[in-house]
Amino acid sequence: DIPLIFTDSYSSVRQVINVGLDDYKGGVLAARHFIEYGHREFAFLCSCIQESQVNQQRLAGFADTLEAAGFSLPESHIFDTLDLRQGVEDLCALADPVTAVFVPIDESAAFVMTYLKEKGHRIPEDYSIIGFDDFPLCQYVDPPLTTIAQDVCQKAQYALDLLFQRLRDNTLPTQNIVLDVELISRKSVARVNL
Repeated sequence: DIPLIFTDSYSSVRQVINVGLDDYKGGVLAARHFIEYGHREFAFLCSCIQESQVNQQRLAGFADTLEAAGFSLPESHIFDTLDLRQGVEDLCALADPVTAVFVPIDESAAFVMTYLKEKGHRIPEDYSIIGFDDFPLCQYVDPPLTTIAQDVCQKAQYALDLLFQRLRDNTLPTQNIVLDVELISRKSVARVNL
């Protein structure tokens, strides 16, 4: 009987109202951008993939798009770790080096970029990086981060509007609102000469 509005929920319970993102499309956009810039070797680095359906959707969109374009994302190129420093170490130790890394959380992407530079790598010349969220920090890291943008204010407004509607009338039907995302191109992805 308590009015609830969820955000970014992939719950199988159908009696909920959810405001989320097209996380799958975010992965699609990241893969397409890397491919358009000539990249051929890819990695996905994130924490809690198995525990987060949001991250699973972002990974699925990324991997499916690569496969549809004739590329692959081997299991050995998917880094699911709480220790991002170790993830970067494992990324750098790959026998077949990658040039394109999708890190689907901006804060994590900024850390990955910083640690790669500390190890002597150049961004984007050695490793091109795409994040997800378009948090303000994206514009201030060096180089500015290419990212998948979501409109957090729009999401919050939808959630609040639906909550107040639900408070006025708790018989409202359940809804799953999926908000769009877009790629914001900055300087963290290099063109690769074919």
